[in-house]
Amino acid sequence: MESAHSVSLWAFTRTLCLFNKRHVMFRFATSAGALNP
Repeated sequence: MESAHSVSLWAFTRTLCLFNKRHVMFRFATSAGALNP
């Protein structure tokens, strides 16, 4: 149970990190599109 929890926590952290990078790029592209419609 303890190891399974630690593995899902690691997977969650890694997924969140990857999502965060994409989200920052998406927000940057969205702001650029909003400034230049």
